[in-house]
Formats: sequence, C-alpha cells, structure tokens
Amino acid sequence: MYTSYTHWTDWYAVMDSLSISGIGLQTIIKLHVALVKTSYFKEKYFDLKALHQRSSKNPQNNLAMEKSLIFPLELPFVDTFSDTGYVILTVYHGVLLVMGVPGILAADMTIMIYVLHILGIVDVFINNLDELDEMLVQVDTSETAKQQKFTEICVMHREIIRYEQDLDECYFFVVFIQVISSVSCLSLTLFVVYMTKRWARVLFIFATFFQLLEFCLLGTALRLKWHLLALSDKRRLIVMLHRAQNPVEMTIEGLYMLNMETFVEIMKTIYSYFTMMISFLE
Repeated sequence: MYTSYTHWTDWYAVMDSLSISGIGLQTIIKLHVALVKTSYFKEKYFDLKALHQRSSKNPQNNLAMEKSLIFPLELPFVDTFSDTGYVILTVYHGVLLVMGVPGILAADMTIMIYVLHILGIVDVFINNLDELDEMLVQVDTSETAKQQKFTEICVMHREIIRYEQDLDECYFFVVFIQVISSVSCLSLTLFVVYMTKRWARVLFIFATFFQLLEFCLLGTALRLKWHLLALSDKRRLIVMLHRAQNPVEMTIEGLYMLNMETFVEIMKTIYSYFTMMISFLE
C-alpha cells in the first residue's frame, strides 16, 4: 500500500506493486487459517497417525505412505516408517528447504539483477546519444563540450562491453552446472513420474523447468538489448557498430550460447533422454 501510494502517478509501478501483494495476501490468509484451524489439523494428524499404524503391516502400504515425505531422501539408521523416523526425516527435509530455497532464490535473483541492469544501462547510453544530438543542433554549444560528450559515449560503450564480459566470466561455470543439473533432474524425474505415477514430483519438474527457462531468458535479454534499438539510434552508432553487431553473450562454459534457442534444444535433448529410457525398458 505504501509503495502504491508513493508511486500513485505511475500506474505501471502501482500495478507492479499490486501484483506482488497477491503473495502477501496468500500468506496472511494461510497464516490465519493455520491459527484458526489448529484443532482441526491436530485431529487430522492423529487420524493419519492411526491410519498409518493400522496399515503398517503391509509393505505396500508403507511404500504408499512414504510418498508423503517432502523429498525422496533418507538418513542412515533412521526408520522411515516409524513415527520418530518420520519426524526426523521431515525436520531434515524442512532444514533443506529453509537453507536451500532461499539460497537458490538469492543466487538466481542476484544474476537477474546484474543481467537486467544491462537494459537500464543501455537506456542511459541512448539518453547520452540524445543529449549529443541536442548539442549538435544548438549553435551556442562549444566544440569542446561536444567532444567531451562524444568521448563519454565511447567510454560508456566500452564499459558496457566490459560489464558483459565480466558477467559472462563470473557466471559461465554456474550456468554450465545449472544447465547440466537441470537436464539431469528433468530427465530422471520425468522418467520416475512416468514409471511410478508419483505425481507429487510434478511440482519439482515445474520448478526445475522454470529455473532453466529463467536463465535462458536472461541470456536472450542480454543479446537482444542492442538489436531492439530504434533505427535512428542504430544509425548514431556507426562508430561502434562493429562491437554492437557482435555482442557479448552469456555462455554455457563457452560451449553454447545461453538463450531461448538453446533452451529449446535442451528441452529436445531432455525429451530424447526420456524417450530413450522408456524405449530401453520396453
């Protein structure tokens, strides 16, 4: 509400803030239900516990109950089917979530911030070009001021290229591991879901899919920033067109470009691995 009030004249900023507020609304409602329905959750917990005790003699029932775990991960010397073991594993998985999810989100948001800042820097670069145009039209502007502005534009262009190169060098190994791990996770999880019908793993598939899509979208944004300029802006870049037409792109360990074309190829590869595993079993 405060952000919307502060940026009330900017409808895009207001709508952007309201879109994020939906998550806050969900949190408030879920917290309210959790507090109000505490007795209901306790009752259902004991019902499930009693059901598990009655069904624990059948190994197939134990296998079915195992699906309620957050992750398909176990610990040595911990009985998955006992009450104590289930609590220990649930706490263990909860710790993984608390430590892993914020860490992954922080790392992904960091690279998003650095990459998306390129688009803003390019806008600043275009504004400098506009200022140079105005200085060229104004008769009272000195030649020294024009030369300084032109030098500033050239230096900024060089800094943008260096920023991109540093970004690629910093994250090329991270991107490589991201793509390789995503391909492996998606291929294996798709196969497991297909064979065992464990539909709870579908959420993990979507999370991995969108994480891979996110990185490829960032790579595409990094590449298209120059090509989306207006024709008049491109003409003013005659001196720097050689570098602008061969932009620096984020790569996967220097092997492939990180963009949407590569994302499509990766998804084709995952589908090929998935069908190959199915064909092998058949």
